[in-house]
Amino acid sequence: MLEEEETEMIRSIFEFADTTVREVMVPRIDMVSLPSTATVNQAVDLAMQGGFSRIPVYEASVGVDDILGILYTKDMLRQLRENHGSLPVHNLVRSAYCVPETKKLDDLLRELRQSRTHMAMVIDEYGSVAGLVTIEDLMEEIVGDIQDEYDHEEKLVEVVNENEYIIDAKMSIYDFNELMGTHMDDSDYETLGGFVYAQLDKIPGVGDTISFENMTLTVLATRGRRILKIRVARHQEEESSLLLLPAPAEDEQQSADTVEDKGMLTEQPSRFEYKGA
Repeated sequence: MLEEEETEMIRSIFEFADTTVREVMVPRIDMVSLPSTATVNQAVDLAMQGGFSRIPVYEASVGVDDILGILYTKDMLRQLRENHGSLPVHNLVRSAYCVPETKKLDDLLRELRQSRTHMAMVIDEYGSVAGLVTIEDLMEEIVGDIQDEYDHEEKLVEVVNENEYIIDAKMSIYDFNELMGTHMDDSDYETLGGFVYAQLDKIPGVGDTISFENMTLTVLATRGRRILKIRVARHQEEESSLLLLPAPAEDEQQSADTVEDKGMLTEQPSRFEYKGA
């Protein structure tokens, strides 16, 4: 019998070919990038803080939608060693590999391996930068999270009690359904935060709530227009109880029977009355 991890890996392999880049990319809002006017010294500082080996560089006068290329750490360090720390990074960038957000993961992995590229910029249908994706992101879809010495493991779920959770808004709809046993539709949203955002139909604020199935979802933390944390409270089904009422007195029962015989009684009192809890 296959172990649980092996079974999960096999399932992931079958799903890999049907998954799009959009579902696994680092979204634009989470991208770490540099303007073309940044210096080598600034780039090295950023790379060391985050443990990045590659950083996208954009045209400073336009913004992140105009990606000039990718800056490699080894190129930065070479310039630093030659005392060129004040050199603008736009002189060092290498061409960026760009892919549509609808590309399937198996196709992208094959392309990245053939081109010996480790990072690709993801472009949406309007030609804007939607995010970025790395070979590591693709491999994690098969084998699970790959942690290195620079990674800080994010805790997506904090269990408050058996019916209450604090969940990172980046959690995928698929994982949320697996965790909670729900049937949230993932055809229009990738993340729990995206689902809540759409249901609110407004810019989210702390304390905003929605109801879904047998749960209440409350926005716990935001940054700008983005949801960061969501409290999920599951409501236990209330158990019903029966309240035993005294039987009617004998003379009252006889009176009721007499009226019923005359065709005047439409509903006879029951000895038991159902009361919800």
